[in-house]
Amino acid sequence: MNSPLKAVFWNIWGHRHPQQINNFLNQHRDADFICLTEVTHVESLGLPFRDTNLCYSANPDEAPSQVDGFDQLQLQLHNSHYLRYDSATYTPWTCQERDILFSDVGFGSMLGVKNGAEVHAEIIAFHKYPELKPRVLQWAICEKAGIRYLVAHIHGVWIKENTKGDHPARFIQSKKVREIIVRECINHKIDKVIFGGDLNLGANTHSLFLLQHGENSESDEKFYNLITDFGITNTRTRRYRHYDTEGMTLYADYVFTSKTVEVHEFTVHNEVMASDHAPLVITFD
Repeated sequence: MNSPLKAVFWNIWGHRHPQQINNFLNQHRDADFICLTEVTHVESLGLPFRDTNLCYSANPDEAPSQVDGFDQLQLQLHNSHYLRYDSATYTPWTCQERDILFSDVGFGSMLGVKNGAEVHAEIIAFHKYPELKPRVLQWAICEKAGIRYLVAHIHGVWIKENTKGDHPARFIQSKKVREIIVRECINHKIDKVIFGGDLNLGANTHSLFLLQHGENSESDEKFYNLITDFGITNTRTRRYRHYDTEGMTLYADYVFTSKTVEVHEFTVHNEVMASDHAPLVITFD
């Protein structure tokens, strides 16, 4: 009997706590798909870069991020997974700890897949809202026992003063994500879909509804929201600065599946203190 597939979705918070990230990923090295966001990268560093003192510190109340996050992930996972990294933009960052300027730091997404999967990415831009940074949708396509799967993830757009609510740019993003997934399903004759990530959305937003149901909820395919279906009330960890703030949502991260997917297990690991987001793990057929 074939073993089920496994995927990890996780916003790793800019590699603030690398050893804890490594520990969790080592426990889930058997995952067929590792979908990570807020992954740092400096192209000019190259492998094997080990100076973990090179970092920036945007908030003195939080541990500083390490700018070579993708290099560290490559060192850890290159023997078990093919890794694709995408950042929509590379921007200058200054290390406040050592007063070093990095001219080309990415703050993007990584998709790790075991051998045999096609890996793709597409930029979603918000041309009417040029102050918002474009986002990257990554996806992988694989076949197992004659069934074709598409696994996708995105780090949803962040909007200052409206971090989790509805916004026209989020409507654009939801429609575009569904459009790409539907297109790839048609082009590659996909049987089963799993997608998710840190969407920066509250649980009751119309943007989330659009992702799940489409614009025409009567005719478009419905995706199942595992956060709702499994009764999850919190996708954060206690490192989240608003964890105990009254009225603040503890929803941010989601996983959706097509109705054809059989979910064997879905877990949210709030106890993993590597990030202010909890890793989400799904096993499925």
